[in-house]
Amino acid sequence: MQASFDEGIGVRAFIGNGWPARAALFPDLASDRVASIKDVVARDFDLGYGFPTGDAVDVYRRAGYHVLGEMPRYVRVLHGGRYLEAQLGPRLSGLAASVIDRSVAVIASVRSHIVRRYQLRWIPAFGPDFDALWRRAGHSHSLICQRDSAFLQWRFLRSATHRSRIAALYSRQGGRLEAYAVVRTGADARVEIQDLFGAGAHELDALVALLVPQLDALGATSLGIRFLGDPSILRLLARHGFSRRTETQPVMIIGGKGLPLFKLRTVDDWYLTDLDEGS
Repeated sequence: MQASFDEGIGVRAFIGNGWPARAALFPDLASDRVASIKDVVARDFDLGYGFPTGDAVDVYRRAGYHVLGEMPRYVRVLHGGRYLEAQLGPRLSGLAASVIDRSVAVIASVRSHIVRRYQLRWIPAFGPDFDALWRRAGHSHSLICQRDSAFLQWRFLRSATHRSRIAALYSRQGGRLEAYAVVRTGADARVEIQDLFGAGAHELDALVALLVPQLDALGATSLGIRFLGDPSILRLLARHGFSRRTETQPVMIIGGKGLPLFKLRTVDDWYLTDLDEGS
């Protein structure tokens, strides 16, 4: 679970190159505290990472932090008419909307064959089956924040006013949890995937294939996700019709006592979603 530390640093449990690691989530700060945070990470943590904005990016860079990459946002339009009306108002083009809707239908038809062994359920909380999924799949990624039930419950369901929803993928034979998505609906019925995790590529493929038509039926106009890291997730998003948007978020890293900087620089080793940014 998240813990608080001095200097305003958040504490996260990580898997770092196959081993448990203690990660510092450092804040977006003024320059007078950046150097002290670097010292704290070097002394008390295995690695550090953060999502600074604006001028703070240059401040961190000058202090010796490394820019891992730019975390993009990917969007899948679900219903052309609703989406264009939300973006452009009533002057939308019916032809453009019909083209979007036809493409969505084609993608859904092509992906439908992968879902037969699974069912998608909307569940109210993170239970022990999420711990079992983490134990099975957590070590398949080199650098990833721990996703056990206690942390997921704290991260996404601790607020009574801004609660997220959990879409869980279960196998039809045996009823085992195989993947999940945490989603939140925003303005204009745009839905954001705050976190996405599963036992493997096949299970995640089935999860998205089932999630998209359900959200479309519920009236969502689009589905978005921010992600940086594992290229298999980017291929998954592309298969399901997600396209990269121009807005990005810099991600900065610093080595600690357990993982020096050179072991953290490869962006493909990471698995970062909106789960990681929240404090």
